[in-house]
Amino acid sequence: MIRLQSQKILDYYDVPILFIAKDVEFDQLYVCSFVNFTEEGMVYIATHVDGDQLDAITLKKGRIAKVFKSADKVFTFLVNQESTDIIEAVLLEEDVEPFLPSSAYYIEPVCRHTIDGDN
Repeated sequence: MIRLQSQKILDYYDVPILFIAKDVEFDQLYVCSFVNFTEEGMVYIATHVDGDQLDAITLKKGRIAKVFKSADKVFTFLVNQESTDIIEAVLLEEDVEPFLPSSAYYIEPVCRHTIDGDN
């Protein structure tokens, strides 16, 4: 089991769809992807990402499903309305394929514009 703390939401539509979390014990980063709603709350999957993978996701239109497919370990966790920012995630014991986002899903890079009076 790992304990995650949300760091940055990358995609949001009524609920966080994709976000970056940090393992509070080992200071490692994880990408977390929304799976579905259940009666108990929202189900997510998560996997460890390194700096290159994080850059590919956030800056270079990296495909999210590819990160999960290439992962050694994928965790799953449940978030409900009463939960705190700390999320306990357990190792996913089943095939990750049904839980993956569409292979076409990616995050648009953030456009940074300098605003000045000459535009």
